[in-house]
This record gives sequence, C-alpha cells and structure tokens, in this order.
Amino acid sequence: MSAAAWGPTVVAPWRARRSARLAARRGLVRPEGLTLVEVLVALAVASLLLGVVSAVLGSARAAGAAEERAVEPWRALDLAAELLAEEVGLAGHEPYGLQDGATEPAVVVRLVATGHALGVAFVDDRLAGPAVVRSLRFEAGTDPRGEHQLYRASGGGSRQPLVEGVAGLAVEAVVDAAGALAQPAPGRAFPSARALVLRLSAPSGEERVAVVPLGARPDVMVEP
Repeated sequence: MSAAAWGPTVVAPWRARRSARLAARRGLVRPEGLTLVEVLVALAVASLLLGVVSAVLGSARAAGAAEERAVEPWRALDLAAELLAEEVGLAGHEPYGLQDGATEPAVVVRLVATGHALGVAFVDDRLAGPAVVRSLRFEAGTDPRGEHQLYRASGGGSRQPLVEGVAGLAVEAVVDAAGALAQPAPGRAFPSARALVLRLSAPSGEERVAVVPLGARPDVMVEP
C-alpha cells in the first residue's frame, strides 16, 4: 500500500521552519511587514500630498478673503445709501392734520471736511403712538479708533455711528422743482426740491451714487 493511502504527509515543525528560512534567504518568500525603505517612501509620498493639499487650501482661503475684502466696501456703501434714502427721503413730511410741522427749510446742506453734513427735518409717524418731529444730521467722519463711519445725530444730541466703512458723504446735485439738476453752491436755495443726488465713498476709493427722492417736496438750503 502506498504512502498516499495513509493520508497527508506530516512534516516535522523543525523541518518546516528550516524550509521557510531557506526560502526567505533565496528570495522565494517575502518576509511579513514593510521594510524601512518602503516606510520612508510612503512617508515621503504622504508629505508631498499633504503639502499639495495645504497649498491648494491656502490659495482657496486667500482668494476667499480677497473677494470678501473687495465686496465689503460695496456692502457698506449700499447699506448707507439705503438708510439715507429711508430718512432723508422723509424730509419735510407732515402728516395731515398735524398742527406743528417740520421746521423750514427741511433740508440743510453744510460743507465739511469729508464732503457735506446733511440736516433733515420731518414729522415721523412711522411708529405706533403720536407723531414726533425729528431733526437729524448725517455726516461722515472718523471715530477714536481711526475707523471711518457714517454718523447720525438726532436733535441736539451727540452723533452716533450708523455705518462703518463710509469715508465721505457729499451732495452732488439737487433736482429742483423744474426737474433740472443744480449744483449745491453755498448760499443757494431750492424751493420744492424733488430729489438729492448723494455720493458716498469708501476708504479704499469705491464710490456709490444714490438718488434720494423727496416726496414732500421740501425746501433745500445750502449754507454759505
């Protein structure tokens, strides 16, 4: 009877270990794990990929920050134009039946270092309760930190910052009662004006022109 009939051949453990060592020496069997060279190569490749990813992410962040800085001045100017249109546009407004109306002239323009200071008077009936006569003043200036601000002052009170990032406010023109554009030269008066053309500027040089309709057709006075 052949040896195969008795079942699989049993190899002694010492002989199996010897065969494995001989095969490893001859390069027939790869030893388990990674060699030092392979580990170093893997680390080098990983470092290279990490550097590339970091550079891409850094460029994306820098581009996003630059875009944000470019958009920010326009946001400030748009917000300032919106707020000015809301309150300056009410100049001379007097609700029906109110005995004590707004003072005249309802719009006063005064030359200042940053352009013009713009004073407006109107009767405010936007909120619940009795209407209130308001006298507001708007002008651009610099706060104690050196930041440019659009300021708003109510009555004889101190001015308060309204919008940050506005370096200049100027009245470019007045749309008179006939609908013509007129320059706001010192000493001029414009009865029943239709609108004001305002120019807002940012510290970085951006400018925004806003046309503010005057629904109540107030008188506009430019101080000498």
